[in-house]
Amino acid sequence: MFPFLNNALTLDDLERKGYYGKEVRFFLLSSHYRKPLNFSFGALDTAKYTVLKLDGFIQRLIPFQGRKR
Repeated sequence: MFPFLNNALTLDDLERKGYYGKEVRFFLLSSHYRKPLNFSFGALDTAKYTVLKLDGFIQRLIPFQGRKR
């Protein structure tokens, strides 16, 4: 991606499209660090949905925090 070719996205651009820090971080961390990162909005949507599911799971676990068996 080269800014002078107008094919670069900034974090502000992604935020304006509805993708926030958590989703972008999950997307970036979901691939192996030595593999090329294939960017697509579909992959970002998948990351967004996965983060939403993880947040829901965490919210369901909170009532059980501190309980003893």
